[in-house]
Amino acid sequence: MRENVRLLARNKIVFSVLSIVLGVVFIVARREALDVIIKIVGVLLTVSGLALLLTWVFRRDAVENNPKLTVPVALMTIMIGVLVFFLAPTIRDMFPTIMGVILILNGMSHVAAAFLSPYSRFFAVLMGIITIVLGFLIVMHPGSMADAIMIYIGAFFILNGLFDLSVIWKLSSAIQGQGGGQDQN
Repeated sequence: MRENVRLLARNKIVFSVLSIVLGVVFIVARREALDVIIKIVGVLLTVSGLALLLTWVFRRDAVENNPKLTVPVALMTIMIGVLVFFLAPTIRDMFPTIMGVILILNGMSHVAAAFLSPYSRFFAVLMGIITIVLGFLIVMHPGSMADAIMIYIGAFFILNGLFDLSVIWKLSSAIQGQGGGQDQN
């Protein structure tokens, strides 16, 4: 059992260090990292569209819902994936603005919903106003907001890696304290 725990800890250490390195990369090379993430999304969309198409070709019985829509949906997914992959820098530049507009519309719907429902009206209006303001900030400063998001993601990866390392260190200390470092099967 102790050997299994050691193997698990060794694997967790590798992933923790990779998480920290990935976090540093996200913070240092924000734009390039966002491009890579967008390209990965493009590849995943393309592969999932291909998988759906191949499922339709070879296993039509496995296609659920409306099989007549399977081919168009698969082809559109492939096309969108290829476009996302090749237009990654454009999408990266437009992404914060699109997200800002979505937040503004979402905030407006919160405010409108507040007047339709007598429950939690104050909270709904407050959340709507905060969401609208955040959306306007993102639309007005899309580049800095994209940078802030990437810094946040990078910091999350670093903190996650450090937390995992601390858990592994505490676990190994507890195991060492129990058996004096000898293997007990």
